Amino acid sequence: MQFIHTLKYASDTGCLGINAFYKQENLIFEFQISNLMYEFKTVDFQSDLYYKVVDLRERVLRLPLGLKFQKKDLETDSNELIYSLIVAGNPVACVQARPLGCDTVKLRQMAVEQSWQGRGLGKKIISKVEELLRNKSYKQVELHARKTAIGFYLKMGYEIDSDEFTEVGIPHFRMIKKL
Repeated sequence: MQFIHTLKYASDTGCLGINAFYKQENLIFEFQISNLMYEFKTVDFQSDLYYKVVDLRERVLRLPLGLKFQKKDLETDSNELIYSLIVAGNPVACVQARPLGCDTVKLRQMAVEQSWQGRGLGKKIISKVEELLRNKSYKQVELHARKTAIGFYLKMGYEIDSDEFTEVGIPHFRMIKKL
């Protein structure tokens, strides 16, 4: 496998953003819950796994709102780290991390396959990504949480940092967490 990402500079600060050197579909760790083996992987932009993750995101996040991804919606994916939990070769959960500066990263596109929800996978993937970001010296995570997901993120230690606003036609709140 070849390295296909390059270092990206975050904003105009001149500091390095997320070090995006990783191998295609790099296995970070494996774990087992109830006799099922899960793989936690980074996902390379435009790999076969990437397109499976895009399909998961569309089914969980877009289609229930009557939306579909357009090409422009996916353009920034190449500058983000994409993480996924995999079972039997298929993604069951995913989240993306976008650097906003030297010490802040934005999590986005968090999705858990509907039939896999309620098993702690959202908590598992967010916790592992936060650990990886902390190890990369990030100090703060922010995200735009759907109003229906506020309780989940509050339990994960996030705080509401905005008034309600509308994104993709539904109520959201900006939330932050110190790492």
